[in-house]
Amino acid sequence: MNEDGSGADCVAAEQVATPAPVAPAWHGRTFPPILGVNFYGARHASEEWDRVFAELLALLADPREEVRRSCLYRLDDAWDAEREQTRSASGASERLRAALAAAVVAAPGAPELFDNFCGQFFRNRLARRALLPELCHLAEEHADNTPGLSGDSLMGAVTLYGGDGRRWAEAGPALLAALDDPGELVRAAAAYRVGKLSRETEREPTMRELILRKEWERPGVAAGFWNAVSFPSREEGDAWLLDALCGAPGPEPFIPYFPCNLGFDAHERFSEDPAAVRRLLDAGRVWVAAITATEENRPVQGMEPLLFEIGDREEEPEAARLAVWHLAYHYHALHPRGAAAGYAERVVVPGEIDLLLLFSTHLSNGNPYAAVIWPAAKGMGLSLADARRWVDTLFPPSLRGEPKSTEDSDRGRWYRSGYVELRRFPGDDALLLDRVDCTSIGYRSDAPWNPRVFLPR
Repeated sequence: MNEDGSGADCVAAEQVATPAPVAPAWHGRTFPPILGVNFYGARHASEEWDRVFAELLALLADPREEVRRSCLYRLDDAWDAEREQTRSASGASERLRAALAAAVVAAPGAPELFDNFCGQFFRNRLARRALLPELCHLAEEHADNTPGLSGDSLMGAVTLYGGDGRRWAEAGPALLAALDDPGELVRAAAAYRVGKLSRETEREPTMRELILRKEWERPGVAAGFWNAVSFPSREEGDAWLLDALCGAPGPEPFIPYFPCNLGFDAHERFSEDPAAVRRLLDAGRVWVAAITATEENRPVQGMEPLLFEIGDREEEPEAARLAVWHLAYHYHALHPRGAAAGYAERVVVPGEIDLLLLFSTHLSNGNPYAAVIWPAAKGMGLSLADARRWVDTLFPPSLRGEPKSTEDSDRGRWYRSGYVELRRFPGDDALLLDRVDCTSIGYRSDAPWNPRVFLPR
């Protein structure tokens, strides 16, 4: 959660464009019901809170990584909710210490868990005070004999939680030296602490240049600093961010403490800036360019040729796949190389629709991950009646199941086996209210689905 208690951190960067199944929306896959509980504002008797935390702590050892990841989010939410209800700092601290102990026990079978756990709570002052002594004990007493935990993980956590001190005078020299530590997590945590403490002593402008140099020597430092500081203007921040990404000798590593890393923030800040995407591509940051160019759920002027270029990058197949999908979703375009690679397929119903099918490696049996229904004539749109008729043809009620809500959301309607979205692009004044640009069907089930067999013969 954030320092001010306003909520959990942003979604991890590696999840940004991944079409992997999300448990509550994937028919045929069952996940523990507690992972779907919203704990914000919840009030329970102490015995019920005990049951909630016992169930969540047990799930930290689940063999499925996506369950463990979701469990940390729910654990954070439940911890906030109970603390808001009871106002007991000692009780909240004890909950976290028990959770840390459970994460350490589960670490041999869950290599990512300890780092993710530490990254989930470090922004909260009470959490830091509760966990720092435990982390120091682990690092000092068990550095060489704690199964599943590396020295980098242990010392990175100690650094992240402020083990070097709370003021620049006592911590600064050690943190600056740690920027050159052989451990990736230690370097990233030290950069974050440098950013936090340098703000208190007006050293921040000097530190910006130092961190840039360190990032250009060995990527993985700048994201921590970026998460700790603020720039005088949006323009200065944008320039520093692009310099850090494009000047480094290679892609930044994923640091679990900072899922909202440089690439993640770049993809949001430059999503309508083809010149920034061009610079990222020229610097070899193909994946960051791909998630940036595909961030907006609508066409962006000047972005289409860059998407075609990304789709040609055979050395970055997932970036290419993402660009191919985006062209199909938002530009009514089939990328030739993407079609040859099996990322997309065009099926034409002459005079009626242009059907683009999208395929994901996460699915089997040849099921498309999605289908996009475009009008046969580019730019003409579909009437609402025709759009709904084609949805019923390709994704019939017997297959999609009952709706999960009686009302359409801004993004369409969810059903048991997927969703349907009747789409109008913002600012498209040429279309009347009874017409849509295109219609998307997102399939979310393990049951076979081949929309080709539903087409008229």
